[in-house]
Amino acid sequence: MPKFQLSIINNQMLADVFILKDILQQPLVVKALFDTGATSSCITTTFAKQLELIPLSKRVVNTAGGPKDCDVFKLKIAFPFPTNNKNKIRVEPINEIEVVEINDNLIWKVIIGMDIIQQGVLVVSNGNYIFSL
Repeated sequence: MPKFQLSIINNQMLADVFILKDILQQPLVVKALFDTGATSSCITTTFAKQLELIPLSKRVVNTAGGPKDCDVFKLKIAFPFPTNNKNKIRVEPINEIEVVEINDNLIWKVIIGMDIIQQGVLVVSNGNYIFSL
């Protein structure tokens, strides 16, 4: 089971992930926030526009500021896991999932919600977290 371990910074579980819009394009590496309080994974408004994603539908999402009507997109996310060879990584893709549009953030562009987290194992301990698929 591939896994990575990272430090929790400012109470945030951040990691680089690959975003695969099209199988023929190079993946984009972006910062993601692991959020166990998020039911579904999310993408920021600006990043969705940058990727030129077309909304599939709308969904009411309960946010800290109350219910919000949000666009829904399809997206592929992949995780880079270290290997025994220091110069190589193992990429584990998640099947195309629906992500919900959220407000922009200066640190991260994607939220990894429970729809993805529950496919693996997330352990939080002593200022670090380990995620494995």
